[in-house]
Amino acid sequence: MESLLSLTSVKISEGVKSIMEGAFAYEIYLNSVTLPDSLESIGDDAFAYSGIKKLNIPKKVDYLSGKMFYNSSITEFTVDENNPNYTSYKGDIYSKDMSEFVVGAPGKYFDDAFYETDFPSSVSVIAPYAFYMSQVINVTIPSHIKEIRNMAFAGSAIENLYIDSGLQ
Repeated sequence: MESLLSLTSVKISEGVKSIMEGAFAYEIYLNSVTLPDSLESIGDDAFAYSGIKKLNIPKKVDYLSGKMFYNSSITEFTVDENNPNYTSYKGDIYSKDMSEFVVGAPGKYFDDAFYETDFPSSVSVIAPYAFYMSQVINVTIPSHIKEIRNMAFAGSAIENLYIDSGLQ
């Protein structure tokens, strides 16, 4: 029997609808995951502390949170273009209409501690857990951001937070 600590690749079969909480957490050698089009939900902590670099979110997934991916190596998210809820921009996840920043790719912040997220002008909300347990150090909140939801920066390494006028 192979130790779970050496798990490097996972392909989840078509028909699977849910990945349960913590399913691949702490799989630090896991660097490749293929999710099926049938997938609808991903549990909290599902990929926490994993070694995955890139992840494509299938079209039926209808809820995402930074708690699913915290302290993982993901540097780039992509989202199926037919997903009605989410889209990706510069490797991060946004609501489909680009009004809400949903999840920052945590691995981007490991490589460059001074990475600054460039929020598109359409974004007015930072979602709960968007930077949960992230290594982001500097964040500038531009004036078009009106709301930062609960736990958006919980457990993060943030040192400098610049908030422009407009935050409600």
